Amino acid sequence: MANLYDQLKKIKNYLNGDDKKNQSNQKYPTSFQDKTHNKNINPKSVNSINIASKEPSPKITDSKKIDVNASPGQVKDEKFQPILNKSSPSVESEITHSLGKKLYRQHFFKHPESWVANGGKTQISNKDFNNFVDIYIGIDFGTSFTKAAVGLMDKIYPVEWSGLSNFDQKYLLPSEYCILSDESIFIGQHPKVNYSNFKSDLKLPFINNKNLIPDDIEYASIFLALIIRYIRGWTYHNYLNLLQKKNIRWHLNLGAPSNGLEGPSLRNIYLNLAKYSWDKSNIESTHAVKNCNYNNHRECLDLISVEVFPEFVAQMAGYLQSSQRVSGLHALIDVGGGTLDVVTYIVHQDQEREDVFPFLVPEVKPFGTQILNLKRFEIKEVRQNKLEIDELAPVLDAYSFAKFASVPSKLVTNVDDVFSEKISALITDVFRLTKNKRYRLSNAWEAGVRTFFTGGGSNSAFYKNAINKAQHQSKGGLILTLLPRHPKLDNFLGDDRDYQRISVACGLAQDSFTLGKVRPAKEVEDDIAPPPQPSVRERLDRDDLYPK
Repeated sequence: MANLYDQLKKIKNYLNGDDKKNQSNQKYPTSFQDKTHNKNINPKSVNSINIASKEPSPKITDSKKIDVNASPGQVKDEKFQPILNKSSPSVESEITHSLGKKLYRQHFFKHPESWVANGGKTQISNKDFNNFVDIYIGIDFGTSFTKAAVGLMDKIYPVEWSGLSNFDQKYLLPSEYCILSDESIFIGQHPKVNYSNFKSDLKLPFINNKNLIPDDIEYASIFLALIIRYIRGWTYHNYLNLLQKKNIRWHLNLGAPSNGLEGPSLRNIYLNLAKYSWDKSNIESTHAVKNCNYNNHRECLDLISVEVFPEFVAQMAGYLQSSQRVSGLHALIDVGGGTLDVVTYIVHQDQEREDVFPFLVPEVKPFGTQILNLKRFEIKEVRQNKLEIDELAPVLDAYSFAKFASVPSKLVTNVDDVFSEKISALITDVFRLTKNKRYRLSNAWEAGVRTFFTGGGSNSAFYKNAINKAQHQSKGGLILTLLPRHPKLDNFLGDDRDYQRISVACGLAQDSFTLGKVRPAKEVEDDIAPPPQPSVRERLDRDDLYPK
């Protein structure tokens, strides 16, 4: 593995501003063609969009909806080919990292419960029944942790992972797995494996998909296949009474970054990853997961629909059905392990009373909690101490990290200050562009912009301080708030802070019609002020009074 210092050079170049020239050419074209992948829904045609408030709004172009006809029991798909596009619009930097080769979480390992193997089947029974039930799987595939939820009979059940992990937060599963010498595969860090047999950082290549290669899809699909297999087994184990004598129609929804729909390539990558993972999951023995490859791609058995949604749209699902909902300009700041998502958007309904989300300025940058730790490990004195740290551990404040690393606190605060300035500048740029070019006349510039502050890093004082330093353009400031729980949430034992971590998965555990329509930023025209009209002279001049 390359030296940590060498691995961090690329991130350092990004943070030093080497990508500015690329950002300056950002455009928002107005044409976009929408696609719908759920064959069981006849969505209403979307015509012009009218904001359900008195605020003037940017113009949104019409979109033509395309139905993808899937035959019963499978998703219609061409011959599978992984789509690897080096120019797709994601984080414009290269993230490659390792904070050490020590396995810190082997004590959390658990051999899967016997019922997990039942998830290798897509139906409980081999019999064919006249009744059917739709089950929606929502997966939030994260850099640090993966979260999931199941939508069943108008309820949303967050998946807890105690059937294969002893991790102390039962709704969070570290995004990692290991392969033993006999080729058996396990989620987590098996006590008998070393670092060479361990796979992590599975999401990072999809954040930095400029260099995405087939192996990246292969490694991620193995993990997701085991996850899907577990989710089905967990559903059978906990809700068998709701499924008996019914054929199951599965629907799979995967979350993508907030800018994931700004171009087709990233969306297609996630779609293909979801389908490939589903194929791998249809086995009872984990030994065969690794051997299912591109060349023997099978039909997506019993998978009726597969879709990719921006994660923030899924997060908004609970808010849209709550009494807190208001129309107009909103923002979301999501602090993840690898990235920081900052997006401004509009909440409203169209003439058919369907929820529609026009994106205004979506930005995804490598400013997550793990990247903050990486910047600290770039300090010369820290490198010299040859320290290692669990990348999934909560972020320490600067003084605690300095004590841990046995270095002067000033060295750490200097690095933190630079990193914080980058975050503040990003947030400032998003709100400045939104106000000056994207939505000039919103009432929120006077009353305050409702901003959902969420993600695993939202508890960190470091990120809160960085937000407070940003220039948000609104006289009323940013109204930072937590996402409300989804009203259909059931069997959830966590508090409101815990819900922030699973909000994406819960929102994804629904049909696409319920989630509403997304309008990428490139479809929403700029809100440009009309040219000034020539002034009318109030008094006639001498030539008018005394014509020649």
